[in-house]
Amino acid sequence: MSLDSQASQDVLRSRPGNRVSPPDYDGNEGMATCSQAEALGTQDYITPVDQFGTEADAAPGARVARSPAQLSPNRMKRARRAGTGTPPRQPGPGAGQRLVRVRSPPCYRCIFRDADAEEGMSAWSSKRDAASFPTSRMRLDFKELGLLGQGNYSKVFRVRHRLDGREYALKRSARETRPDSPDFAQYLQEVQVLAHTPPHPGLVRYHGAWVEPVSPAGLHTYLLLERCDVSLGTHLALSGERPAPAELARLVRALAGALAHLHAHGVAHLDLKPDNGDGRYMAPELMNADHRDLPAADMFALGATALQLASGEDLPRGGAAYAALRAGKLPLLPALPVGLARLIKWVGVSRR
Repeated sequence: MSLDSQASQDVLRSRPGNRVSPPDYDGNEGMATCSQAEALGTQDYITPVDQFGTEADAAPGARVARSPAQLSPNRMKRARRAGTGTPPRQPGPGAGQRLVRVRSPPCYRCIFRDADAEEGMSAWSSKRDAASFPTSRMRLDFKELGLLGQGNYSKVFRVRHRLDGREYALKRSARETRPDSPDFAQYLQEVQVLAHTPPHPGLVRYHGAWVEPVSPAGLHTYLLLERCDVSLGTHLALSGERPAPAELARLVRALAGALAHLHAHGVAHLDLKPDNGDGRYMAPELMNADHRDLPAADMFALGATALQLASGEDLPRGGAAYAALRAGKLPLLPALPVGLARLIKWVGVSRR
């Protein structure tokens, strides 16, 4: 294809990425065309048979190069019979009417993409018909293999995808929730944090999320995550012994690295513990509604977890020992190397 007009050349120059010019293009004149014979030294049989005038210049009776089309008459396109052409397209129903573009529903406002915000929490506040989803996606796409864990707000199932064959952890809300409730707002925040936080070896991978109506005004929320069979507490309980100092140091470093990754991206965990436990791992300032330093609260939970792993005993639930722990007074750990004991004390007490 050749571009002979100045306007076409200006369009070419204005488009980003057009940096390569043809060999014959000098930037001032029109783009020159180059036939196959000029470029490769061979005849171009797509063009007319006698494109170079060989038949006109040849002596009478001399043999002249012929095109493959002439050498193979069976492959030549036959003339179309009269009346057998393609009939003209007839206008269909609605011809002449103006087409209306159907827009998809708006998205929830994302805390990580304020510039692209479309709707607030009221986007799905209207009632939805459960009959519009006759089959649960969980039942349709996944085979339930067991229950990995449960709490007051959710259940985590071990599932296998029916198509790709991989196993996942599927987290479902324990009870139905309304789209305008605080529970749904917390679920939406968890989804967006998991989706927008860059991956890290110490964090479970996010694979997707959806909701399903279970009543005219209620929903079940779902989170598809990387499968982790057992918690840290369950793993240690099954082993029946405390981790060795080297293993404990590795665990503390791994947990600290995952927390540092979250904090670097503006996210605080605020629920770190070896198992699905209680508020014993929560920093004192959080109990007093002091949210000024959330990374420090994560470090308290890390120190409390490391203390339990090092001592092999559960954290106190009350009394003087509980008050001492929350005041930063840790018990002696004679079975640990001095350096590791100091590290645990620094994590749980200094924190800042």
